[in-house]
Amino acid sequence: MNLKVVKMFAAVSAAAVLLCNASAVSVCAKEIVDNGDFKYMISEDGKSAELISYVGQSLYVSVPPEVNNCTVTSVGAAAFKDNTKLKELEIPGTVKYIDTAAFSGCSSLAKVHISGSVKILGESAFSDCTSLEELSIDDGLQSIGKFAFSGCTSLEKTVLPNSVDSVGDYAFVNCTELSDPQIPKSLRYFGGYALENTKWMSQQKKNEFVTVGDGILIKYAGEAEVKSIPDTIKVVGSYAFAGNKKLKNVMIPSSVSVIQNSSFEGCEKLDNIYIPASVEKIGQRAFYGCTSLKKVDLTERLTVIENYCFSESGLQEVKIPKNVTAVNKGAFEDCASLSKLTIGDGVKKIGENAFKNCILLKRVVFPKNLSVIEKDAFAGCKNLMRVEFSGAVVLNENAFNECSNLDAAVFYSNPQKLDDTAFNQVPKLTIYSDNNLYLDEFAERNSKLSQSVRNLPAFNEYRVPDKDEDKQEFSSGYTMITILIIFIDLILIGSFAFYIVVIDRKLTIRKMDRELQGYDKTVSVKHKRKRRPAAAPKTQLQHREPPARRPVSRSSYEKQKEMDADKPIYRPTERPAVKPAPRPEHHSSDPSVTFATSASKKPRRAVQRPHSDDDVTYVEAPKRKTRPMQGRSLYESNAVLEHTRSGRSSSEGRKTSAENNTNKLRSGDTMIFNKPKK
Repeated sequence: MNLKVVKMFAAVSAAAVLLCNASAVSVCAKEIVDNGDFKYMISEDGKSAELISYVGQSLYVSVPPEVNNCTVTSVGAAAFKDNTKLKELEIPGTVKYIDTAAFSGCSSLAKVHISGSVKILGESAFSDCTSLEELSIDDGLQSIGKFAFSGCTSLEKTVLPNSVDSVGDYAFVNCTELSDPQIPKSLRYFGGYALENTKWMSQQKKNEFVTVGDGILIKYAGEAEVKSIPDTIKVVGSYAFAGNKKLKNVMIPSSVSVIQNSSFEGCEKLDNIYIPASVEKIGQRAFYGCTSLKKVDLTERLTVIENYCFSESGLQEVKIPKNVTAVNKGAFEDCASLSKLTIGDGVKKIGENAFKNCILLKRVVFPKNLSVIEKDAFAGCKNLMRVEFSGAVVLNENAFNECSNLDAAVFYSNPQKLDDTAFNQVPKLTIYSDNNLYLDEFAERNSKLSQSVRNLPAFNEYRVPDKDEDKQEFSSGYTMITILIIFIDLILIGSFAFYIVVIDRKLTIRKMDRELQGYDKTVSVKHKRKRRPAAAPKTQLQHREPPARRPVSRSSYEKQKEMDADKPIYRPTERPAVKPAPRPEHHSSDPSVTFATSASKKPRRAVQRPHSDDDVTYVEAPKRKTRPMQGRSLYESNAVLEHTRSGRSSSEGRKTSAENNTNKLRSGDTMIFNKPKK
């Protein structure tokens, strides 16, 4: 019985296959229509047709409006491509779409009329039509694609209707004779380099800011490092600042609402840009490759971060506003300096490769409304240690591929879908979840993660310890303790220094004062002598023997005073001849006269030296009070005064220069004068 069932099933299957093949053949035969020079493709509903090929040799062609009771609504891709005989073309009012390169390379085509029914003109639709001189477009066209009329070297004038909403990149590039492009003010998007290498653009060299339409900036021709965009600008056009190697700082006015695709792409030195709150859209690759750009404040009006918007930039911190709903493909890919990421609550989708190779990211907290993370979104984030999912999220293949340091994935809600390769090549991973039923299934399919699933406690306030945060808290506490210890050490060192410098100095001064006060009394008695009368002239010099001295103490102060008063004065009996003092540089002709000079005083006559013993007269200098020499110790003061008292009569005193002999007399010194000659 089982064999009969099998045979019956095989027969039914074969019949179904034959029937399908037959219907497919009939459908294919119905879709393609060959109408002589034209070939059409009929739509599935049998109401419309697309012109897919023209094989005729006519110079003047008018596209038929219908075929087999089907309206011709489009001209297919490359339908007339490289037709070198076609000179004039008429497109009927039924056509709504002209596909890519439909008339590209028609080098003899000189005149084209596009009716108002055409809404979209595809990429390179009329590119390299080198003979095209007359182009008329009826009101109704909305979009002109990239390179649509590029290389039309004979085109001198074009008038775009008010219905045109956007013009693609390079739309009229290399139209060398185009000098009067009439662009409506209703235009919202004008592509980069759309008028590059045209006569009109060469006439704009004197303008630093080149604009079209209603304040669309299409090119900045300046070379300044810091620039403020004028308030008349409403749209920063595509490639307006692209590739500028000098620009460092840009101020965008509040009149700007849109920053179009690739506006600042490749500005390697751009490190600061002000984006006003009026900006509602930032286009694809707007800041691609801005390696010096460290931070950008995104406005609250943004709703989407476009493809590769900040890819390969130098951003270190990113905060996605709450109104943003999607971070598209590669938006922050290869941002090697990005270390801090805050995702707003409104984000629902993170696109493919959005944060790929952001190697400095360590922790990411996803909002509750996030529903999907596309493949490779965080692949290659090698330092990522922790991710937290607040809502029911879908993780697609390789979402966290090669995140080798990822050791904690926290699911506060059960995920909707967890692809088997979502955490591919993540050896240290531990998964935490409030409800691990689904994660158990995931672990069963992934033997490497079978032991990695853990339950969270029942309360929602619990948070898995973050190793990185623990290290940071420990580091901050250790830093505070270190600072406190250093502060205490500084206080102790300051106090000790204060004691050394202030208190100890005061004690030293007081001690010196006490010693000096006692020394004054001792020295004044020790060196007090009676005034001696002037000595009579004698034939021989007398030598005075100094009295025997003994140490004076405070206890014998009065005794010493009496002994000094009663002692006789000894006169020298013989005195050696006085040698004349060395003469200074300026001297008199008289060898007995010596002058002492000084830099601050006038020269004055020195003491005349005697020529014989009969001419010597001794006069005792007046006494004066003695006092300890300031700044010296008691021992040093005694030594100096002792030398002062006895030094003039010693051999050292007689060897001094004439300048020293003219100084003020000290107590106990003797001046020598020559007697007047008779």
